[in-house]
Amino acid sequence: MTVTPLTVLCEHTCPAQAEAALVAAGWTVHRDQGLGPMRDHDAVLLWAHTPADLVALVQRNDLTPAALDSALVLCTQASDPATELRLLQLGVEAIVPVGPTEELLRALRHAVERKRLERSARTAYATDLATGLPHQAQLVEHMTQLLALREREPAPMVLLVLRVQ
Repeated sequence: MTVTPLTVLCEHTCPAQAEAALVAAGWTVHRDQGLGPMRDHDAVLLWAHTPADLVALVQRNDLTPAALDSALVLCTQASDPATELRLLQLGVEAIVPVGPTEELLRALRHAVERKRLERSARTAYATDLATGLPHQAQLVEHMTQLLALREREPAPMVLLVLRVQ
């Protein structure tokens, strides 16, 4: 199995030695100077050096949208189970204690692979794999939502169904 290099976005609080370890592993590293775009990266490496940093992460409004596209990995020395649970609910894939860089690299790789599997499963659920068209269950779900919307806000609606064989 070939291991492809990853593209990682490091938050501005990421230590230089962690960035150096990622580059030494052959991964492409981009540095973020604040709340920038997180898309187009395999992983986003977040750091929380203090409990206050953990709380600040929970209050960010860009984590959940970023988690749709990238694996979010948090490296921290601080520990607060309730805050960590909330971060996991917001889409953080892994929370890694500060320690050996090998553990961090391994956690990043695993988080990215889990994100890829999740994306494949989402695609498989929403798409008929034989035709590449939306799956019948997906069509029923969309129609149910549209009909509910039209009950609340009446407006003309047209449905065109083609049976592909």
